[in-house]
Amino acid sequence: MPIQNIKRVRPIEPAPDSGYEVAYGVHLDDGPEPQAVVEYAKGAGHHASEAHVRRALVPYLDEDVLPARLIVDRDGTIRAAD
Repeated sequence: MPIQNIKRVRPIEPAPDSGYEVAYGVHLDDGPEPQAVVEYAKGAGHHASEAHVRRALVPYLDEDVLPARLIVDRDGTIRAAD
């Protein structure tokens, strides 16, 4: 079943020593754990916002499963992490 909507997006701390400066958790339900994380590489933080996270997820909303991690590179390129 395709993902119908994003319940909420909230800023979270990136993992220490991860090389990411900003991260957001994406919740598809009311549970405490995010179903996906969008991380911004160092130097890409100027792209970071809740609205940007939602736009980054649009290509995946017709899928059955959201990628667990999306990475936003310095140039603004968005990719699913392996």
